[in-house]
Amino acid sequence: MEDRTNEILNIYDKTGKIVATGIKGATTAAITELSAGTVVNAGDYKVSFTDATSKIESEKIDVPVFTVLLATDAPSEVKTTATKDGATISVE
Repeated sequence: MEDRTNEILNIYDKTGKIVATGIKGATTAAITELSAGTVVNAGDYKVSFTDATSKIESEKIDVPVFTVLLATDAPSEVKTTATKDGATISVE
């Protein structure tokens, strides 16, 4: 594995705009604010590394296809039971 201690991971959208950067030396960064269930096609995002000192950037590589996870169901049938100092909440 290549030494990435002085490099920053970049994530670009398909317009070429940087949408996320990692922390120097890290090999992860996150794409956020996508809707649950969104299917992201291969190449919709690209990644590269930039050397923190020289600012030289690697070739951009396509991010493979992925689907954003679905959110869990919201609680239903919320019930409360008063206590001496608050309430006990139960849900289905």
